[in-house]
Amino acid sequence: MDDKYPEYNDEESPSAEYPYLRNWLKVNNRVSGDFVSNHFLIWIDILGYKNNADCPFGETYNPESLKRVNSYLQKIADAYEFAIDLYKNAMGEDPKIRIFSDNNLLYCKLYQDHTDLENIIKLMSIASGIQWVMTGASKILVRGAATIGLFYSNDQFVYGPALIEAYKLETKASIYPRILVSDNLLEYLEAQRNGDMAFDDLYQGLLLKDVDGLYCIDGLYPMYGSHECLSKYGENLVILRESYVDKNEKLKGMMNYTISKFNEFCEKEHVDSKIDLL
Repeated sequence: MDDKYPEYNDEESPSAEYPYLRNWLKVNNRVSGDFVSNHFLIWIDILGYKNNADCPFGETYNPESLKRVNSYLQKIADAYEFAIDLYKNAMGEDPKIRIFSDNNLLYCKLYQDHTDLENIIKLMSIASGIQWVMTGASKILVRGAATIGLFYSNDQFVYGPALIEAYKLETKASIYPRILVSDNLLEYLEAQRNGDMAFDDLYQGLLLKDVDGLYCIDGLYPMYGSHECLSKYGENLVILRESYVDKNEKLKGMMNYTISKFNEFCEKEHVDSKIDLL
């Protein structure tokens, strides 16, 4: 097996640590072929979901609360529809997207051939588009992480160390509204750079080295060269900014991070649409 991927060994695999789980899966015909195989994963978390989707019922119920929550959930549904359409158009197949509560998981299997890099780039572009639509159109902040590693899925079940790594990276390291790129994914992408200008341009456009030295997927990538979209994005960002005025310092920091990235992008694109920080 190519050493650029983790070695899979049935006896030493992570599933070997969970004999009951593995036995249950086998008995219930939940496993076909290898229990886990190499995948590319992107885990996305919707920030502020609990507060915005919380609707009091019973004696405290009121129609306005339900209307507010319905509007919020519709924005998320629209963004997910956009993501699914992007996936179908880019990947040419039904989407491998799992949506549950405030989380979104996108993934594709890696076959150790020329399709791997192409599919990784496509999925990263889709993740960038999700950030763009969520923030710029739906006025919702998201955070996440992307990685490669061992993973398993079927119609009812997802499992694997890559999923755990993506979750931990999002919850412990992302901090701000961004989709971080894991070290092993970054190493893989760096190894693919062979002087291909088209790939290098896309690679450099999609990946952004942040102020803390970590790499993330650029959520503003879809707006390169589109000043009209950039202007509309800025207008919605101002509206979103106002909803954070009375928030705590941690949440204000998240909003200021998003504004700062927008301002940097405007400067790069020579567009005078900068927004004041909170």
